[in-house]
Amino acid sequence: MQPRFDLYANVHKALRKGMSDVLFELGRLDLTDAVAVDTTLGHLDELLSGLALHLTIENQFVHRALVARRPCSIVSDLERDHEDHERTLAVLRDDLDALRAAQKETHQVRAGRARQLYLAMTRFIAENFLHMAIEEEQMNAQLWEAFSDQELMEIQHAIIAHESPEQIAQSLRYMLPAIAPVERAHLLFGASIAMPPEAFAGILRIAQSALSEAEYTRLTAMLAEHAATAATTGHNERPAA
Repeated sequence: MQPRFDLYANVHKALRKGMSDVLFELGRLDLTDAVAVDTTLGHLDELLSGLALHLTIENQFVHRALVARRPCSIVSDLERDHEDHERTLAVLRDDLDALRAAQKETHQVRAGRARQLYLAMTRFIAENFLHMAIEEEQMNAQLWEAFSDQELMEIQHAIIAHESPEQIAQSLRYMLPAIAPVERAHLLFGASIAMPPEAFAGILRIAQSALSEAEYTRLTAMLAEHAATAATTGHNERPAA
């Protein structure tokens, strides 16, 4: 059976990588290194902003579309989770600010605040991973019953149009290393068709900076294969996944 278009898969892989990377950084943080502390807290700050945006996008574009199409109790459950997540994100930001403000305090004070932030982040990630799995299993099932793949792609296009170039670049920096090579090639081949060449060149620069040399070399080879196949078959439409 042909796989259905999945609104969640790639972005959730990106978020899982982002959260895991930051948690790893927090767990090994050297509190005597002011540069390392500033860098790690900067990464966390960026991640928290991205997570808040993700909640807003799901509520505004995905949940609203499904409720407009059919009554669905899972949306209410997920939005209650989102409200809890918004409150937790505010607490995490308070904990981040407290650690940042404590750099001239004693090591004991800084260690206590770092531990609090690390454990709060651990709890949030555990809850969020479960929440995302429910979305990918139960919410996707509802979306696939209610919408065609073309309609789901239109929702995704509306989401992308809503995001700023800076937000898209940040998402790609998380996403491209987190997804499988074939997913990466499908995603960027679709972008190469949809975008002007100069804009797509910027996407490739992001990919080159986010991937290892071997990964980027493989990506460019796969993109060339896609382009050759499209030229031979005459199929120049954006891939569905």
